[in-house]
Amino acid sequence: MNSVEKLWDFFQFEKGQQITINGVQNSGIISSASENPSYYDDQYLRIHVPIKTGDIIEYQNKKWVAISQPEENSKTYRAKMRELNFIIKVYIGEILHEFDSTIDSVGAYVEDGKVINIAAGEIIITVPSNEYSDKIDIGARFIKLGYAWKVSGVDRSKKGLNMIHADKDVFISDDDKQNEIADRYKHDHQYAISISNQQPIEVNLGGTTQLIFIVTDKGSQVSTLPEIICTSSNEAIATVSNTGLITSISNGEAAITAMIAGYPEATVTVSTKVTGTVTPSYSVGITFKNTAQIRVGGFPKPFTAVVYENGTVITNKTVTWSAKNKDYTGDAMATLSDMTGTACKLAALNNNAYIGHSVVLTATLSDDSTVFYDLNVLIISYT
Repeated sequence: MNSVEKLWDFFQFEKGQQITINGVQNSGIISSASENPSYYDDQYLRIHVPIKTGDIIEYQNKKWVAISQPEENSKTYRAKMRELNFIIKVYIGEILHEFDSTIDSVGAYVEDGKVINIAAGEIIITVPSNEYSDKIDIGARFIKLGYAWKVSGVDRSKKGLNMIHADKDVFISDDDKQNEIADRYKHDHQYAISISNQQPIEVNLGGTTQLIFIVTDKGSQVSTLPEIICTSSNEAIATVSNTGLITSISNGEAAITAMIAGYPEATVTVSTKVTGTVTPSYSVGITFKNTAQIRVGGFPKPFTAVVYENGTVITNKTVTWSAKNKDYTGDAMATLSDMTGTACKLAALNNNAYIGHSVVLTATLSDDSTVFYDLNVLIISYT
């Protein structure tokens, strides 16, 4: 155990710096990770709580990222951290995201604070892994250091970090150089949305209706719809999917609203009216404990019938029970007992010749013999 480990509590009290890790306040000991002056002011963080590669540390009003595999000792954890001194702006889909990052200088030179690869015009951006940075992919563009860049590859082999390789690109008319936003004007939409269905939209109870969206961008109709978010003012009356499929639930009225994601000004609301009746449709099921098996000469096994109306369990209807051999031509291999309108017990007779054969247990709706459920029950050895 080194001296820091032995005297950790003392050093923590005397030398500890206030930091946050992923937004949680803590304290740790900060020390330089470079023996000689370098472009990177890497630091070691020693702390008493676990830390992992890619964690974000805030220290002295700056953001840092853990770039090394942490070393775990008896009392502390130590990791190398590097300042996130750049921000790159990248579109993920239609949404612009800002990512704190470092720019690595592998095979590169620094000129006026710009890290440039002499041979190929390349840079490597290190971005902490998160839900959105993990979506940065080949072809994504950004502007940094006075140049436009296009992602040529992403190395995700170091868990917690995305190593983004980018080649120098040419500026295009859609780029906003001043604000360092590549492709800004391509994503600078002026959407409007409408619904062409006859209104108010009437839906039969138990049915569905598909909304037909018309979306324009700067006055011209688009052929590919952007992401649309749909909501219902009363989901007890009607629900709606983001594709615009309205599903009726019960009679009444609901307002359906469609909005283009990220563009709250592009919104439309229509009235929906649900009317009609649903023809009842019944079905039966059988439930049981563990497996559908009974033992030769064993105790009767209970079975329960479940009746459904249009997929919903109901309790105001009953069933009748019956049992027959499935694949055995001799005498009945099992007997029914304790039969009610919802439950019964089934027992196999004490004959080892029945082992491996099955009995069909049937629950039939009492007021409609065309509605029934057959359950295959296997006869097994008593032991």
